[in-house]
Amino acid sequence: MRLGEVIRRWRKMSDVGIREAAREIGVSHGTLSRIERGEAMEGETLAKVLGWLMSAEANGTRKGQK
Repeated sequence: MRLGEVIRRWRKMSDVGIREAAREIGVSHGTLSRIERGEAMEGETLAKVLGWLMSAEANGTRKGQK
C-alpha cells in the first residue's frame, strides 16, 4: 500500500476532510490531494506528513478528539 492510500484511508476512517487534514499537516489541500493520488513529494512535505501520521497513531486519535 502506498503512503497516499494510507492517508486517504485514515482520513475517511476518522471522518476528516482533505482541507482539515491538509491544515493539520501544514500543506495545501492541493498538495495533499496529489500525495493521495501517488504523485511525488518533496522531502520536507514527506516529513510533515509522516509526523502527522505518527502523532495521530501515538495519540490513538486525531488532534482535537478524545
